[in-house]
Order: sequence, then structure tokens, then C-alpha cells
Amino acid sequence: MFTSVIIGCGRIGTGFDSPSDATALTHANAYTRSNHFQLVGLYDNDLEKSKEASVKWKVNSFDDFDEMMARTKPDVISICVSTPYHAYYLRKALGYDLKLVILEKPLTDDLKESEELVRLYEEKKLPILVNYTRRFVPGFQNFRERILKGDLGEIFNVSLKYSKGILNNGSHAIDLCRFLFGDLINGHIVHSKIDYSEKDPTMSLVLEFERCKEVYLQACDERHYSIFELDVCHKNGRTVFEEFGHKKKEFIIRNHPIYAGYYDLEEKTPNSTGMALAMQRMVDNASDFLSGKESLVCTDTDALSAQSICMGFSESSYLKQ
Repeated sequence: MFTSVIIGCGRIGTGFDSPSDATALTHANAYTRSNHFQLVGLYDNDLEKSKEASVKWKVNSFDDFDEMMARTKPDVISICVSTPYHAYYLRKALGYDLKLVILEKPLTDDLKESEELVRLYEEKKLPILVNYTRRFVPGFQNFRERILKGDLGEIFNVSLKYSKGILNNGSHAIDLCRFLFGDLINGHIVHSKIDYSEKDPTMSLVLEFERCKEVYLQACDERHYSIFELDVCHKNGRTVFEEFGHKKKEFIIRNHPIYAGYYDLEEKTPNSTGMALAMQRMVDNASDFLSGKESLVCTDTDALSAQSICMGFSESSYLKQ
């Protein structure tokens, strides 16, 4: 049994769900439902928020981070604070005898800071598991396996719609593309807008990856609605992931029912990707890694690669790797 604590009692840390919910949407519920973890502490600099979470999850909250770490001596910490505070707590964590750090994406909001932290963590041999959610989703993992096996044939093109900042949500898109289609080869900016933060523009990009020469990252507008959809056209049909990745639609090739000699695509019955399982599978990946059963699904170097690409574009840089 491994022990864990949570830093940050907001939505993703403790707020999105409750102990009675069968599906884990928070770190707290994923730890609570795991047979391999015991959640032993909560901390938030908003003491009222941490006290409320303490009552909700029946776990001790602490008024001081260092006191919590000294008293609980956790094996694992989850850093669930907002991005500007990631670097602070990543540096604090280096001062303790931990086995693993679990971090909400992205690494930090400063590329040089992220690069230094990755180096420091490598020196200490302290691994970081970064929660780029879709890497833990069965439907996306199976889709990646089909790509790598060649079951889809040539991938003609990909479009991915997103909103709310190239780093904040666009890094989810970039990391997913790297996960599915390999390393970035080339890319350029088509358009940029501010729909979330002056420091984090939402950008439309044309990208080339190892396993797909045409990837179109399309900027929508968070001020009107949220969106995250992936559309992949390949030799053997078309695959679309909708509803932030919860639903998968497959289109297969058929003889056109009206126009003889033509082929089009016919939609099969949509199915769930299992995205509701992502948080639990992320925590399971942590326990399996600590038990020596498997490697981490998303490391700090994976997250650093995504951040490097996003911030390169946000600084109006043309990438060629």
C-alpha cells in the first residue's frame, strides 16, 4: 500500500466528484477507490477550501505544506494547483523522500523553468507522472495500437478543434498528436486569437508529424463554448472522437447505394472511449509503476516536449525538429 497527499483542493484535486461517485473525476476519488493507495493528507493555501475537502473525503487537512509532508511522509504527491504555482511545489517536492510526483498538465508556464526542473528531477531520480488525460483512455490507447500496427493504412489528414489557449488546452492536442502520430517534423501558424489569456493565445496551426503529413490544429473560441474534437481520415475509413474524447465514431468504406462505381463512408454505431476511466487508470499506472509492473504512460520529458512545441509557436517561432 502506497500513501499519497494532494496539493490543491480545487476541481481536479477534490471538487469534481464525491466519495459516493462510482467514476473517479478527481485525484481524491481515484486514490480513495484504489486498492493500492491510502490518501493521508490534503493541503490548499485556501484553508477553508482544504477544510471542506477534508470533511468531504474524510482525510486530514493541514494548514502548512511542510507540516503535512513531515507528519504524513507520503510516497506520492499529486500537485493539482493552478499552473503558475506548479514550479513552486515541484521545487518543494524535491526536498522530500518521495517515490513519485503526479502533476496536472502542463509542467509549468515557463519553458526554461520546466527544462531546469526536468533536469533536477532526473538528477534526483524522482519520476514525474503528468496527467495528459487522453493517454490513459482505452479508446485512444487502442487507436494508437491500430496506427502502429498499420491497421488503418495511410493516414491522409487529421483535424483537431480546441479552445482556451495553446498551452492550457492546446498542449493536450499537441501531446495527443505526439502520442498518436510520432514526433513533430514541421509546422507553421495560420491564425491566432485571445479567448482565454493574453499570455496564452489560441492558435491555428498546420503541422507535420512522423505518421501524418497533414495535421490541422484549429482554434475555436472559449468565450462562446468549449470544444475538443479529433477527426482522422485514413486509407481504411475515418475515425472521429467527439465530446472531449468521450465518444468515438467509426466510418467504414462502402459501395455508394445510389451512384454505382463510387465509394463513400458509412457510420457505424458510436461507442464510448472509456474516457470516464482516465483518472482511475492514471492512478493505476502510478501504482503499477511503483510496483515495477509497467512504465509511466506520460513522463516529464513527454510533457516538456509538448510545452516546447506550444511555447515555440506562442512566441511566433517556426519549428523544425
